[in-house]
Amino acid sequence: MKHKKIKYTRVQRRRNFFSNSLTIYLIKKYLIWIVSFAIFIMFANFMLLGIHTSSNNLSEENLLSEISPETDNNFEENLNNIPTVTSDANSIANSSDIFYDYLMADDSLDSDGIIGMKYDEYTIENGDNLTVISKKIGVNLDTLVSVNRISNANKLRPGQKIKIPNRNGLLYAVQKGESLEEITEKYEIDLNKVLSFNKIYDKDNINAGDEIFLPGAKYTLEERIDKFGQMFSLPTKVTRISSVFGYRVHPITKVRTKHMGVDIPGSLNTPVYASRKGKVIFAGYSGGYGNLVIVRHDKGYTTYYGHLNKITTRVGANVGQGTMIGRMGSTGNSTGSHLHFEVRRNGVALNPVDFISISKFIRKR
Repeated sequence: MKHKKIKYTRVQRRRNFFSNSLTIYLIKKYLIWIVSFAIFIMFANFMLLGIHTSSNNLSEENLLSEISPETDNNFEENLNNIPTVTSDANSIANSSDIFYDYLMADDSLDSDGIIGMKYDEYTIENGDNLTVISKKIGVNLDTLVSVNRISNANKLRPGQKIKIPNRNGLLYAVQKGESLEEITEKYEIDLNKVLSFNKIYDKDNINAGDEIFLPGAKYTLEERIDKFGQMFSLPTKVTRISSVFGYRVHPITKVRTKHMGVDIPGSLNTPVYASRKGKVIFAGYSGGYGNLVIVRHDKGYTTYYGHLNKITTRVGANVGQGTMIGRMGSTGNSTGSHLHFEVRRNGVALNPVDFISISKFIRKR
C-alpha cells in the first residue's frame, strides 16, 4: 500500500508540472494583449472621470455667471465697436440705438450730474472748427452745439474749452407749456427712452426751464439754419410739392419704385438755382432724368436737378449758392413742367425735406 501511494504522488506532481508549464506558456504568448487591455480599461475610466469633472465645472461657471454677471469692463471695451454717427438719418438712428443700449446696460453710468452723462474736455486749436472737431472725436455737430450752448457755430476761438459728451443727442430746456409728448414728437424720438435716460418717473412732472437730454435727437431743419446758417437753399420757386421722397407708383411706368427726390411743379422755363455752392460734374441729357445738372458739394454731398428745359451751366463750372444753372421743363420721363430735385451723400439718396424748407408744403398735400 505504501508503494502505491508514493507512485500516485509522483504522477500527480508530473501532471502539475505540465499544467504549470502550459499556464506559463499561455501567459507569455498573450502577455502583450493582456497588458494592452488593462491599459485600455484604465484610460477609459480616466476619460469618463474627466468628462464628469468638466461637466460639473461648466455647471458651476454657468451658475456663477447668472448670479454675478461680469459688467464692469464691458462698456469701455465695446466703445471702439460703436459706429461713428454720420449725416445719414438711418445711420444716426441705428448708431444712437446701439450707443443707448451700451449706455443703459452699464451701472457705472448712474446719474453723475444734471443728466447722468460723462464728459471730456477739449481745447480748441488753431484751424479747428466744429466739423473738424466732430471728425476727431466722433460726436456729431448737433450734440456739440447743444451741450455747449453754442449760439453761433461759426464763431469759435483757439483756447476755448468745450465739453465732449459720451453720446449723441440734444440737451434741451423745456419751454413754458410744453409736454414731453410734444418734445419727443417734435424730434421723432421714443418717449420711454427719454424718461428712462433722465430718470423721470412721472412724464407730467416737468417744468419750464428743466433741462433734459434727448438721446439720439438731432436739430430740426429750422434749428440747423439758426445754428449753422443756411446749408441748402430752395432750388426754385416753390408753391407746392407734387411727389415726395420714398416709394410710389411711377406716373408713367405704373410700377412701384423708390422716388429718390421731390418733384416741384412750376411754369415752363422757371429759373432753377444751385442749392449750395459747388462744382458742376454733369450737365447734359440722362435717360429718364431728361436734361440733368449734378453739382458736387463738400462733405460728400451732391444735388441733382432733373427734367430741365434748358441747361445754363457747363461741366467744371464753380457755382455759388443761388447761381442759376437751368430752367424748369418736362424732358425725360415727365408728365408736365417740374423740377426733380435730389440730395445725395456719398451716392446715397437722402430725403430733401431734411435739407430744404419744404415741409410746410408737404403737410398741405
